Amino acid sequence: MTRRFIMVSLVLVAMLAVAQVGFATQTTNRAWSVHTWQIRYDGHIHFVPSSRVPANAGYGLLEGRNVSRGWIDYFRGSVRVTINGQRVWTAQATDMRSNAQYSAHAAAWDSFNPWAPVTEFHRGWIYF
Repeated sequence: MTRRFIMVSLVLVAMLAVAQVGFATQTTNRAWSVHTWQIRYDGHIHFVPSSRVPANAGYGLLEGRNVSRGWIDYFRGSVRVTINGQRVWTAQATDMRSNAQYSAHAAAWDSFNPWAPVTEFHRGWIYF
């Protein structure tokens, strides 16, 4: 029993360590959306200009590039449904060696119409 407990504990610790490393590699340049209570969408975009995009970064990022600006938006079909009615942009980074963090937030209300098109989260990146 004790030996099995130690082995299971070691495997769990190893899995957590790998999961943390994988997560830590992509915390600088990312965009994501959260759907809250089937009522509201909240989108976020975040980047650090000095962080060169690694391979397989996801989020539509181009490998080996440095981000200078980003945007997020919500659409339902071909209709923009972001609360402010337009794309939400981050500030423009002017120095690719900067460690400053740039971010933006956008929101959209969900449709209560069960036949309405699905609400989609869009994001984009501008590079140096």
